[in-house]
Amino acid sequence: MTSTEANYRVVAALLRSDRPLTLAEVVEETGARRAAVMAALDSLDEAGDIRVGDLVTGEPGPQYAWRELAADDSSRRVPPGLNSELVKRFNSFVVNDYKPPKDKKHLVLFQCSVRRPFSTSPSQASMRRAVAMATGYDPAPRNDFAKCPVHVVVLASLVGPVPYDLEDLYPATVSFGGVGHFSNSDYAIVRPILAERMAAYIKANKRRYTNYATFTSGRYGEVMADAAELAGVDMAIFPDPQGPRVIRMGDSHPRQYWQKYWIQLCLEIANWLGPAGKRVAMKRLGDHDVEFA
Repeated sequence: MTSTEANYRVVAALLRSDRPLTLAEVVEETGARRAAVMAALDSLDEAGDIRVGDLVTGEPGPQYAWRELAADDSSRRVPPGLNSELVKRFNSFVVNDYKPPKDKKHLVLFQCSVRRPFSTSPSQASMRRAVAMATGYDPAPRNDFAKCPVHVVVLASLVGPVPYDLEDLYPATVSFGGVGHFSNSDYAIVRPILAERMAAYIKANKRRYTNYATFTSGRYGEVMADAAELAGVDMAIFPDPQGPRVIRMGDSHPRQYWQKYWIQLCLEIANWLGPAGKRVAMKRLGDHDVEFA
């Protein structure tokens, strides 16, 4: 764990807690080394972001609490909002401090899901299948993440960009309805904010990725189209209702759109891999008895 990630984990632990925490509790909550946690707490104390002292009567001190929340915990009773302090700090960490793994040459962006972590959702299983069929590796953190050349970043409706390898970090773990649940007036406000955040991530990592694609439908697709334009990158946006679709995979016949159209993303990624890589990908599709047209 890098020092910047440890620092963010400390911030997240304090912002989401409903009470002051001891040093031992912060260490346990973050999973970071004690020395790294102490360094992060000292930095936050110097910046005036936290309160430090005997904050809980009868409990051994010192305890640590986020200064703005120490006297009022009402903001923690609902999921953090798009412009909440915690979400803005997470977004700043992802855009300014986080670095994608060096072996990830291709960026694929998925829309978020209700289930957390994102990679465990049924809808993303089909999106991940597109990557796995093309490359031979499932991009999920719990599967072949380390070997997969494709880096998946999720467009989360109340956060912005969430790399798969950070999907277990708060507030990415908070379940909330997607952009489809927003009223038209709220969506008009949220759309440019999300587009700017996604574009900021892409621009921050332009030198790391060589190819871009997204599997995002409806409003998610609109946000990603805006983001691609803002970032100045050529990005393939799927699904395309007029494009190829899966007719059959073995004995199963797809019903949901993500089950039908993942083949479009798969074929796009296969093209990124060069002639030899594409041949292997097409053979893999045949081996799995995937029929598409």
